Amino acid sequence: MQRALLFLFILSVQFTVAQTEEEQISIIKGTQNLELDFRYSGSVNEVGSYGDIIDQGKSKLFGISSSYGVAVAKNFVVGANLQFRYEEEINVNQGDDQIARIERFYGFGLYGKKYWNITNRLLLNGRAEASYSILQITDMYKKGSLFRVGLRPGLTYFLSKQIALEGTLGFIGYSSIRLEDPEGSYDSYSKIQSFDAQFDTSELSLGVSYYF
Repeated sequence: MQRALLFLFILSVQFTVAQTEEEQISIIKGTQNLELDFRYSGSVNEVGSYGDIIDQGKSKLFGISSSYGVAVAKNFVVGANLQFRYEEEINVNQGDDQIARIERFYGFGLYGKKYWNITNRLLLNGRAEASYSILQITDMYKKGSLFRVGLRPGLTYFLSKQIALEGTLGFIGYSSIRLEDPEGSYDSYSKIQSFDAQFDTSELSLGVSYYF
């Protein structure tokens, strides 16, 4: 995913010398935008002793989101999105893979996205957003909710005046997770709140946008 994001920079090099100010691509007021983003990450963890693997685990994450926005000013878009994220942890014991934990997130968000030209086709962007998700965790048979508000820095590279590649580079902000007890028992709950900056692979995404 990191290599894909760096590809946005590489594509811009061949255009930076010959372009003029009149050719600079901007998002004018009234422009509409459709965007589809993907994210994926995976990891393998091992616990061993003197060369022998005692325990091994694998994890993977897949996410997809679709957005619709409208430019309310030059290079400033406001909009809404739908989100889905799937996380899975697998225990590996003597070649037998066992799914230990699955988390599913179904979410909705609102955002404002500001763009700044780096070159005539490559733009830096900052996306301020607030989102709410319903989540399910299989190993604890729990349901809950996730609320996030923060900023996502990113890059936009226009392949043409209407089609662009989009990259998101992380998340900086506040998160709150609330989990209810299983089987409809609401006598107790757990809540986790945090404010941090996350730039790992779980917060990197790559997508494509259509401006019209």
